[in-house]
Amino acid sequence: MESPPTPPMENHTKAMNRRTPLSRTTPLRPVSAKQRGAKGRLGNAYRVVDAGPRACFACGSSFQLTHSHTLTQKQFPRHAANPANVVLECIGCHALYEHNKAGYALRFPEAFAAKLATIRQLEPQYYALQALKHPNLFTV
Repeated sequence: MESPPTPPMENHTKAMNRRTPLSRTTPLRPVSAKQRGAKGRLGNAYRVVDAGPRACFACGSSFQLTHSHTLTQKQFPRHAANPANVVLECIGCHALYEHNKAGYALRFPEAFAAKLATIRQLEPQYYALQALKHPNLFTV
C-alpha cells in the first residue's frame, strides 16, 4: 500500500530561502469585533481590580498575583468583565480555590465568605443550588 503524496511546501521553502520569518508567510486568523470588545471589557475590569490593593485577596501575599474570577468565565460569561467578580490572588490561593474549595474555606474563611457573598449577590439561584449541593461549605 502506497503512502499518500506529501503536499508541496513551495511557499515555506521559498520563505526559508529568502530568510523571511515563517510567521509572515502564514496567514493570521482575524479577530472579530465581538472578540475585541470582550477582551477590552475584560481588560477594563482587570484595570479596576489592579487599581485597588496589590495583595492576595486570601493570604495577603504580594507575589505572583493573578486575576481570579469568583464565578467562572466559562459558566458565567456575562459576569466575566464585572469587576465585582474579579479579585487578585496569588497563584497558590487561586489554585486552591479552583481545585479544593473546601480546603480554601478552611484555610481562608473570611475570603471564602466574601466570595460566597459575591456569588449570592450576582447569581442568587446558583448560590441556592450550591448551598443545597454542598451544605457543609455554606456553614463557614
